[in-house]
Amino acid sequence: MNSVVHQLADYSRLLAAVDEQVKAEPAWRDAVSATLGGDDGARAHLAVMHQPYLSFILAGRKTVESRFSRNQVAPYRQVRGGDLLLFKLLSGPVTAIAVVAEVDCYVLDAATWDVLRRRFTRGLAAEDEAFWSDRCDARYATLMRLATTRAIEPITVDKRDRRGWVVLGSRGPSLHPDQLALHAVSTDSTAYRGTWLAMGPSQAVAPPSHDQLRLELE
Repeated sequence: MNSVVHQLADYSRLLAAVDEQVKAEPAWRDAVSATLGGDDGARAHLAVMHQPYLSFILAGRKTVESRFSRNQVAPYRQVRGGDLLLFKLLSGPVTAIAVVAEVDCYVLDAATWDVLRRRFTRGLAAEDEAFWSDRCDARYATLMRLATTRAIEPITVDKRDRRGWVVLGSRGPSLHPDQLALHAVSTDSTAYRGTWLAMGPSQAVAPPSHDQLRLELE
């Protein structure tokens, strides 16, 4: 393990340590470099993980990472396709990375819980009923499909707070309109799924009005 202890506030050095490990692999090198490309580029996130879920991700059994919360806290509406995830074991080092393919954000009600279970149980490796019962009080959910994952040599991070998710760097408090599309997942108008994909300026579109939201009954 690298003896250097990286500070969260100096996230560029942390990303440089990741880059050093993947620089011989163009796709991974580009994914890391994109997080340092400015306000409109990809963003890096530190995700605290419990076992066995990190092992499931690296084995390909778990293809979706999730976060459930009672409040609109990160990563809700703060992560999008192309972002880089740094997986840190609870009370341990960063040992893996992933690139996000796409993101679904939900306001939870009875109907959306049913949708989540049907759509994501397999990708979350969440066949155990305890996974869902442990999260039953949540009001918001962020589901991130992973495009690719990779184990790395452990990198120590000096993290002393209890946050399970830390956004590294700044891309503004929310997502740009050209990355936003919403559609309902139930007849309850408060239950919308937001899908955020990485788009370039040439793909920018106006955000949809309420009347343009596509109803998706399941």
